[in-house]
Amino acid sequence: MSNLPPRITHTPKLVLIEATKDDVVDIREAFYGGFTDPFILKLFPNIAAQHKWWDDANLDAITQKPKSERYLIMKDMAPEAGPGGKVTGYAKWQCPTGDNPSLHEFYPRFPPWSGEGDSDLCDRFFGTIHAARDEYFEKKGEPQHYYLDMLAVMPEYRKLGIGGTMTEWGCKLADEHGKWAYIDASDMGGPVYARYGFVPLDPINIPGETFTCTPYARAPKGKTA
Repeated sequence: MSNLPPRITHTPKLVLIEATKDDVVDIREAFYGGFTDPFILKLFPNIAAQHKWWDDANLDAITQKPKSERYLIMKDMAPEAGPGGKVTGYAKWQCPTGDNPSLHEFYPRFPPWSGEGDSDLCDRFFGTIHAARDEYFEKKGEPQHYYLDMLAVMPEYRKLGIGGTMTEWGCKLADEHGKWAYIDASDMGGPVYARYGFVPLDPINIPGETFTCTPYARAPKGKTA
């Protein structure tokens, strides 16, 4: 049996738009379509109670933080994709507004854990990557930065430039405002970010787990990482 992901059989008509509250279910489905690693599913099981947690968290961010929590969705508007199109992937960019110059402008990143996943592992994993991010920007003296919080692409739509387009969207904003950009990447996502000027930092490993997360930082035009 082949382990290759499914592929679409039509020519997609891809459109990048900002998400609204009506897109939270599609965003959650794109998350689980894009993140299938057992480690991620240990943190966020693909079950109904966890689905509600994601939907509530994303709805709150979209409606309560429209300037700082920017959600992008890439829709396939080809007729074959179905009425209204199909969400092929999404990205969440944390964008500094200038109203709060603190390094902790976007914390807490998540609401309290649902209890359906491994809450202790969530604390250890996200605590570790958040600490690495804080340390990096404290040394740089650059508290305000753009952060690619999430990016997921449905398996059947990979290798069509979707992840790159959503990455480039935030990089252009960061350059316009002279700000750094940052991402915590899986091994699969790393090559995409490198193409857009992100430089890998020290990989992060959680003891007892095989999943590796590598932070990447991108200097704005005119600066070096």
